[in-house]
Amino acid sequence: MTSLIISLVFGGATGGILGLLSNPVADVILSYSFKSLGKLARGEHLSEADKKFIKEYNSHRVIYKGHDYTEQLKNQRIMDGW
Repeated sequence: MTSLIISLVFGGATGGILGLLSNPVADVILSYSFKSLGKLARGEHLSEADKKFIKEYNSHRVIYKGHDYTEQLKNQRIMDGW
């Protein structure tokens, strides 16, 4: 039973990928989506005020008694879900 399910999943995924790649419209759609994702990654959708806020937020330094704790606090915020 397990081998049947695995073969159906693998065959379905492979068939879907081959069907998507053989579709002539898929190339246009994929290239447009990758261009849009690139623009999002570069931050072209943000206003100048948003870019300034992000730059100031990321450049915030935490120094206590001569030790730099900036990276530790950034990692803690990520782990805590801030």
